[in-house]
Amino acid sequence: MNTADDERFLFSSNVGLHNPKKLVEGKDFSRYKINWSGKFVDYLTEKMKIKETARPGSEERFESEKVILYRFIDKNGLLKGVYDNQSYYALGSTYVLREKTDLSLKIITRSFKFKTYWLFLHKIFLWFQNY
Repeated sequence: MNTADDERFLFSSNVGLHNPKKLVEGKDFSRYKINWSGKFVDYLTEKMKIKETARPGSEERFESEKVILYRFIDKNGLLKGVYDNQSYYALGSTYVLREKTDLSLKIITRSFKFKTYWLFLHKIFLWFQNY
């Protein structure tokens, strides 16, 4: 999600917000779990869309089970991804992967523990960055 105006839509409290949603950024999770920083997004898609560069995404995308994958490589050269069933909303520094096949999101996330899998993802990730 890209609000195109973070000062207007991102907050450290949900007090006074019209449609508060828990927000995570790539820095909010380790390789295996979310360390929520307490931030919220006031998820007002029509107001966000006033700016042409906004990409709020659909609520369905965030309200469903998913894997959130940080778009950047960590200091050890690995990708970070976590399984989310708590309906976190995620900023543009992440990719949101939803289940569309018979392959379970939990299985995908568990496979992150294996270095071979990480090396494979790393190669794909680098390929997409250079594409």
